[in-house]
Amino acid sequence: QANPSKLIRNTVNLAVQVNGKLRDTVQITKDASQQEAQTLAENSEAAKFLKTATVHKVIYVPGRIINYVIK
Repeated sequence: QANPSKLIRNTVNLAVQVNGKLRDTVQITKDASQQEAQTLAENSEAAKFLKTATVHKVIYVPGRIINYVIK
């Protein structure tokens, strides 16, 4: 059986930014890879900003933010 207190400590709120502006937050494990973070971010409210633009750079700070630089 899973220990709920252990699960809570292993998750963090990841800020999803587009061009430096906060667009959404998602819950993710502390040790998640950039690929996992991108998958969650691209299925969040920020997706509508990413659909119509070209992503030039993705900045990922583990456990903190993922920022998409678009044009």
